[in-house]
Amino acid sequence: MVSENMRLPGHLTLLYEPIVDLGTRKAAAVHATLRWSSKFEQEDPESFKAVSHWRFAHHRPEVDLPLIHVVCEHLRDWAETATLVRVCIPVHADTLGHPKLLPTLLHAARQTGVPTERLELGLTPESAIVDLSAVSGSIEALRKHGVKLALLGLGVGHQSLASLNRLPCDRVEVTEHWVHELGPSIDTQHIVRMSFDVFRSLGKQAAAAGADTDEQVRLLADSGCQLARGLAFSAPVIPLVLPATLAALQ
Repeated sequence: MVSENMRLPGHLTLLYEPIVDLGTRKAAAVHATLRWSSKFEQEDPESFKAVSHWRFAHHRPEVDLPLIHVVCEHLRDWAETATLVRVCIPVHADTLGHPKLLPTLLHAARQTGVPTERLELGLTPESAIVDLSAVSGSIEALRKHGVKLALLGLGVGHQSLASLNRLPCDRVEVTEHWVHELGPSIDTQHIVRMSFDVFRSLGKQAAAAGADTDEQVRLLADSGCQLARGLAFSAPVIPLVLPATLAALQ
């Protein structure tokens, strides 16, 4: 079981969203999503209103470190049903440089028997690495243990193409805002296609969030996107039903 100091705050709900390979249309990984719970909205409407302009919950070390423990427990439980999958865990930039990140991750992996290669940390768009030298040691240590790194939400917040020169990541995911403009905007289609070309030329997987319709999936595939998540494949689901959700995508 997760220790008391490694549990998620009660006002947060953890869901999982399949990440689909657009070449095979099969699930390649899953994305861990934290959302404000409806119970939190009902019990503290003023606090909820203050943060409700964010669709998802904010990430900070005090949330991200327990989240890693909980995800590892879910990975262990899914393995019992032969569901072997990699999970992307969104984290704040402050978490990447936190001294407890690597010990926490390794302890959670050992405690649950989960290979560290099943974990991917995704830098959230609302955070920025101000001093790369301060986190480079942590990133290098994580990668030595097989942990992958993703850049999430490129196109919003602090994420931009310039980030690719600073962060040694394995996968880059463009924002859902770009994906939703693919059909109406020719300019956005050109920007997205160019971005995917840059990602692949740098040896990084090209990914997208917010693929909510079959037409968006088609446009993404035509633009060179390799991985995508969104309602066209599945809504985010609770941990208990994720194995069945992934099985339906195989």
